[in-house]
Amino acid sequence: MRTRPIPVLFLCLILTLAATPLVAEIGPPVPVPFPGAVGPNRNLAATFKPAPEDYQGQVRVVVNPNNPDQVVAAAGTWDDMGGSCGDEGLQAAFYSSDGGAKWGYSCPPDVPAYGLTCTAITYGSDSALYWNDADEVFLEYVLICNDAGDRDYAIVVARSADGGASWSAQGALSSGFITVGWEHSPAAAVDNHPASPYYGRHYTCWIRSNDAKSAWSDDNGATWNLVDLPTTPISGGVTRHDVGCELAVEDDGTVHVIYDTRICGYAYCFDERMFYSRSTNGGASWSPAAEVVDFNLVTSSGANRPEAQNEHGISPMGAIDVDNSGGPCDGTLYASFCDYGYLYDVNSTDIGVVRSSDGGVTWSSGVKVNDDTGAYTVQFHPFLAVDQSNGNVIVVWHDARNDPNNRKIDFFLARSVDCGVSFETNVQVSKPSAEFNNSTISWSDLNTTDNPNANPNQFGDYMGLDVVDGTAYVAWTDSRHYFPDDGAPSATQVENVGFVKVDVLRDVWSKDKP
Repeated sequence: MRTRPIPVLFLCLILTLAATPLVAEIGPPVPVPFPGAVGPNRNLAATFKPAPEDYQGQVRVVVNPNNPDQVVAAAGTWDDMGGSCGDEGLQAAFYSSDGGAKWGYSCPPDVPAYGLTCTAITYGSDSALYWNDADEVFLEYVLICNDAGDRDYAIVVARSADGGASWSAQGALSSGFITVGWEHSPAAAVDNHPASPYYGRHYTCWIRSNDAKSAWSDDNGATWNLVDLPTTPISGGVTRHDVGCELAVEDDGTVHVIYDTRICGYAYCFDERMFYSRSTNGGASWSPAAEVVDFNLVTSSGANRPEAQNEHGISPMGAIDVDNSGGPCDGTLYASFCDYGYLYDVNSTDIGVVRSSDGGVTWSSGVKVNDDTGAYTVQFHPFLAVDQSNGNVIVVWHDARNDPNNRKIDFFLARSVDCGVSFETNVQVSKPSAEFNNSTISWSDLNTTDNPNANPNQFGDYMGLDVVDGTAYVAWTDSRHYFPDDGAPSATQVENVGFVKVDVLRDVWSKDKP
């Protein structure tokens, strides 16, 4: 429901009603014990001398579905990357061969490896990670050639055949740097379903200068075929500006995508909505865009900056996934988002999930995921994944419920075992850890008043989640190693990648148990 002019005759009546949230309220969750299911919090750079410095945000994490011991995480970074990676930041890449117990640090390729040319400073930005069925992991990321503020962009793909320990340049989505406009927010996946007619095909989507793009590759990401995503409806004679995308691949070869659009004026944007499209021919064409959610929250609106992310701001879109488990929810689509209700504001956003059981033709109303009772508590940037071993839906997000000032962020997880109709008791996955200098706290604070050394990107636009065989792998931007100052030596590394494994098996955690 969107805010519109209110007739005077109804004003008094409306003001007597409780404000209605956009996402549907659900009843109080059944308390369920969660004994020993949250593993220790890890600082992925804790053992590196020197470690990647400065910002580590826009975090992704993926697990090899054929071998859960292999885990890879990535984060945008810049300045000194430390060690053998040199002094130009591209991406901070981390890898584990024992399920996340020990971690290494590796260096994605620089500009020359892709046949590109930049005579100025290069650094990396947004990334996407995915595994193919041959145990190779792919890192797609944005390269920026920055010449005194004049920035050119390219999206490239690196490949690792040894679980992320080393990388080679695999391909690029364009033949050179984009000199007009910009590239950002890539998402990527591969069709790992042997029965699919497009088994082995790679897919990606991203935003090029306010326009959502897609591409597919049949040669393991070396070359790409670009296809525009469908134009979304026009409002008031003004073309919408696309702002982000996420995609998922069904086991019959259907590719599903969501992307957000908005209308932007000279300074601010308004009327943001989530749209859905699908491809049944391997990404060669897409169905007309269908609206999924109409938001109150709008990216870059001037009213999208909660206290916890007061400089970078937040956006409403989360992620999409499809149930390929063969269980009772098989084929169901899920999409996550955050939004605030009518008469509320950005400091009171909630987490919602919508679902479709007819291939994206129709979508449910939003189901509220977070179970806190605070009216003005911010939750944002939810990410969602289906556990393909059983069809359970897992959602993680940023959450300030433990801070009366609404600034300190913990990270929470919830699970649905009934096809997304309801979600169980929320579980806090950020816990005190000896791997951070501030070992007694669980929260990260990137508010610029509290933490003036925080990077302007703060928590960024997303966090990492993957779920394999009853275990959730969660990664996020974490400030505990250097904020608050506990007397540790000063350093430029002010944000790290936090990581945790969470047991989300039904026989460990179920509201159906007595």
